[in-house]
Amino acid sequence: MKIVFGHQIFSVQKYGGISRYFYELARNIENTSDNNIEIFSPLYINEYLLKIKPNGFKVAGPNNIGQIITRLNSLASKLLIYPRDDINIYHETYYSSKNNCPKSAANIVTVFDMVHEKFPSMFSKNDKTIQNKINAIKRAEHVICISKNTQKDLIELLDIDEGKTSVVHLGNSLTLKVSSDTYPDIPEPFILFVGKRDGYKNFKNLIIAYANSKILRNNFFIICFGGGKFSKEELNFIISMKIKIKFIKYFEGDDKMLSYLYSAAAIFVYPSLYEGFGIPPLEAMFQGCPVVCSKTSSIPEVVGDAGILFNPYEPSEISDAIEQVVSSASTYNQLVDSGLKRSKEFSWKKCAEETLCIYENFI
Repeated sequence: MKIVFGHQIFSVQKYGGISRYFYELARNIENTSDNNIEIFSPLYINEYLLKIKPNGFKVAGPNNIGQIITRLNSLASKLLIYPRDDINIYHETYYSSKNNCPKSAANIVTVFDMVHEKFPSMFSKNDKTIQNKINAIKRAEHVICISKNTQKDLIELLDIDEGKTSVVHLGNSLTLKVSSDTYPDIPEPFILFVGKRDGYKNFKNLIIAYANSKILRNNFFIICFGGGKFSKEELNFIISMKIKIKFIKYFEGDDKMLSYLYSAAAIFVYPSLYEGFGIPPLEAMFQGCPVVCSKTSSIPEVVGDAGILFNPYEPSEISDAIEQVVSSASTYNQLVDSGLKRSKEFSWKKCAEETLCIYENFI
């Protein structure tokens, strides 16, 4: 079977969950089957592609370089991909207004979340994600959803036939184990927050929960990994909550550092209002870090009974959940054990095998 992954996400994303998903799919499909994967992205900015030696050139440039590369790759696809008759599956790697699928191939698209439809006010009026998603879904033979909740939202919000969809869960790439003396400058004990902090990621309610809890404020740091340095607005908000800036730390780094933070954290908190899947709780569980998280969207689907769930709109519930874990050794140990077991139910190998089964239905 000849499978081609389109250029769409590799043209615009240097790092990130979506490009990592396709990188892991490509790697695992090639390692576990005799099917041939081709990633067609003559120009790209993505770092993961360097690990799998694509037929293309990595490009650096200004912030808008992705838009330029997208146009050039789309033109190249029309000339070099669209006319081909040896391709069985064409998997669009992100929603596009352009149809680059060869006539001989089945067109597959993955829907990662419905956050633009759920929280339209958090995005620019010029954002075309919703319309591009609709176009991609209309021309696709099949739609893969990364969680049952995403599938449910897709069907309800865009009136998609359930028979045109399947659910394939994601895996965990963060399988490194890092020794405790690797990063001596990180203060302990700490509560860990990972990823972007604005909008529906709900970081503000974690800060409110922390500020209103004497146990947390007097005994723990908060460490944020990724998502960019604190903005002036964030720093002013932290100060307004009577929290000293030295207790809220920001770090950025590679997978090795993130693995260490998960393993060293007293607890991982995931207060997001909405997720299409939610990989950070899965990463935390794998590293033996207890998880407390929102009981919204797909997050309970990933965590199962291996975490303590809270209403993310209520800061008091967030602080109560954290206190419940950090104040009880038995609760802590129970969550660590159940989290390790739960994390083994998800893997990129399983994701690749289930995706291949979908592809085979269209051969």
